Amino acid sequence: MQICGIYAIENLVNGKVYIGQSVDVKRRFIGHVSELRNNKHANIYLQRAWDKYGSTNFAFKIIELCDEHELNDKEIEIISFFRQKMELYNISDGGNGSRGVVKSEETRRRISESKRNPSEETRRRLSQAAKGRKHTDENKRKLSEIFKGRVFSEETRGKISEATKGRVHSEETKRKISENSINISDETRRKMSESHKGKKLSDEQKAKIGRAGLGRKLSVEAKEKIGKSNRGRIRSEETRKKLSESHKGYVPTEEQKRKQSESLKEYWRKKNQTKGARI
Repeated sequence: MQICGIYAIENLVNGKVYIGQSVDVKRRFIGHVSELRNNKHANIYLQRAWDKYGSTNFAFKIIELCDEHELNDKEIEIISFFRQKMELYNISDGGNGSRGVVKSEETRRRISESKRNPSEETRRRLSQAAKGRKHTDENKRKLSEIFKGRVFSEETRGKISEATKGRVHSEETKRKISENSINISDETRRKMSESHKGKKLSDEQKAKIGRAGLGRKLSVEAKEKIGKSNRGRIRSEETRKKLSESHKGYVPTEEQKRKQSESLKEYWRKKNQTKGARI
């Protein structure tokens, strides 16, 4: 049975990919292997990589199944999408085209649209193809450079927010997020601080942050770090005024009063113990 669709040849060492199309993917795979083994492949970059890393370091994957009349459009769409994420061995933009060919307005429109809004099926296939892939340090650096300074529109932010709603992280993912948060370098902290200077949160954002913190219990270690970071801090008159304004009319709940009372008792107990030890 023939399989018609878009396929990928992935270098398992550096993560680079070659995207292709065929009305008979299985036969095309066999053709690729034959050409590469005999040093006759039309793509010189893929041939050099094959010679360098060997056949065992390449994997063949089907990215998306489609009808024959859709092959060119799908290949253009997927190559365009992949180029934004990683390095490709492809020389052309797909669709039986080649670099330097003057594209029609319709083709340009399709390429632009594919970058902004790939189909759900394409997203699913790309996600499956990327599972288990580990980026090299070089790829990570390039991805970082791509996103530096990028400002997302309100529409894009809304879509990202919707896409992440209801996402449940695994325990392993939570652990990694926690470790990354703890081990942030001083340089990264400085950059984060600079990026937030002058930024004003909307009332809606403040409300969301407030709701997100409800019921959150900080560990003893986290409390100690917060305490240390606040020690010796001198707030400006402007900050003091804002803090004062924000607390006007604030009435703590009975639960909050109880916690505040316990915290003060614990504080004075520790202080007295320290004082007794010095005497």
